[in-house]
Amino acid sequence: MASIVDIFGTFTDSRSYKQALSPEKALLIMANEMMPGLDPNMMKIFKEMLLDVRANAVVH
Repeated sequence: MASIVDIFGTFTDSRSYKQALSPEKALLIMANEMMPGLDPNMMKIFKEMLLDVRANAVVH
C-alpha cells in the first residue's frame, strides 16, 4: 500500500519541473501502465479509500 500511495503522491503533487496530474489521471496511468508491478487488491482498496475521502470532503 505504501508504494501505491507514494506513486499516487508523485503523480498528483506539483514539482518545479512538472505540473500535478488530477487524481483521476494518476489512477488511470497507474491502472493502465503500472498494474503488473502493483497488487490489484491493494489498488482496489486504495481507490475505494480515495473515493470515500473525496465523498466525505464534499459532504463536510
